[in-house]
Amino acid sequence: MTDLEKFSPWNYTYNVKDQLKEFIYKRSNEAFAEGDVLRDSIKSIEVLEKRKVYIREKFIEALGGLPSSDAPLNPVITGTIHCRGFRIEKVIFESRPKVFVTANLYIPDGIAQRRGAVLFLCGHHEQAKHQDEYHKTPG
Repeated sequence: MTDLEKFSPWNYTYNVKDQLKEFIYKRSNEAFAEGDVLRDSIKSIEVLEKRKVYIREKFIEALGGLPSSDAPLNPVITGTIHCRGFRIEKVIFESRPKVFVTANLYIPDGIAQRRGAVLFLCGHHEQAKHQDEYHKTPG
């Protein structure tokens, strides 16, 4: 039987139930192999930087583009909790017009100028940021 005959509608022994899954797996494996070759061909910082720009462009293209970021955040501090050595500012801001996001800012005492920060996004656990897995040390 030829490869073409395997896909014939008259060949009732062919299992079409898995056809789409197998096609996607095959395409994925080909893409992974191509990506491995491209990754392994990077031998300089310049090539790495070009690859980084290309990957970012393709990723944003696959998302359908990014919305403009010119909308004002309109932040509002809704409360402050003072703790030993730091304070927590409860904030609501608009990531997009009329799309509200809540956040907690943990700010150490004695900060008078701009500093680095850590951004931590927690999921939708019932206990939110208090969920045990968010407090475990890696390793």
